[in-house]
Amino acid sequence: EYFAMMDAEGYAHYYKDRIAPKRGERLEVNLTLQKASAQAAYAMKWESKVSDYYGFFYAFADENWSVVAAAQAKHDPALGKPTNFYLFDAKTGALKWKKATGDDCWGFDIKNGLVAAGCSDSRVYVVGVDGQERWEKDCGTPNREVELSPDGGLLLTGPCDGNDYELLNAKTGALVSTAQDAKEALRRSRFSPDGKYFVTGASFGNLAMYSLDGKQVWKNYIGEFPLFLEIDGMGNTYASGKGRMIFS
Repeated sequence: EYFAMMDAEGYAHYYKDRIAPKRGERLEVNLTLQKASAQAAYAMKWESKVSDYYGFFYAFADENWSVVAAAQAKHDPALGKPTNFYLFDAKTGALKWKKATGDDCWGFDIKNGLVAAGCSDSRVYVVGVDGQERWEKDCGTPNREVELSPDGGLLLTGPCDGNDYELLNAKTGALVSTAQDAKEALRRSRFSPDGKYFVTGASFGNLAMYSLDGKQVWKNYIGEFPLFLEIDGMGNTYASGKGRMIFS
């Protein structure tokens, strides 16, 4: 099967799939473009370049779009080189600060005045948007995920200290709860909008929801770790990985 895409100024994006000519057949497909309902003008405000070993892996704005936190990482093969994560002024692109790490950071988040990074140097870093380091922790193994709760009070991270995940006090690093259920590395996580539950996506495909005390609410196997993971206001979880399936 084939698909067709077309973009033209003043018209909505066109996409059509399941175009399946038979062998030897000449198949004509009529494409009809619809007038765009609204026009948006885009202009680059700023850009920033750095000279680290890695390219930018994440760039997240805070709730007010006043700052942009950016982390560097690289997919395998690993470089094993030191790097940094950064905070920029969202309006001007001016560098506010950078934090040195021993390796790239696959886990990254910013919420309520805190920037958190989980890095391949086995450490978790938490820095305020003011540039002051709050704490850091040696997990004893390359860390792959950090996720701050909606109010910024909790930090979910893993793997760490031999645990699949650890739920920590985001301001102090103190342990709140932990689990070794899946025996797999934590790769993606999300808190529910009310902050009462969180979902973990593990390296070999287990997806599970927990309450804050570490009790498992449910667990399902989706065959791969989720690259994309969200929870809606009713507690429904949505996950999608490198395959062609989306799960709810």
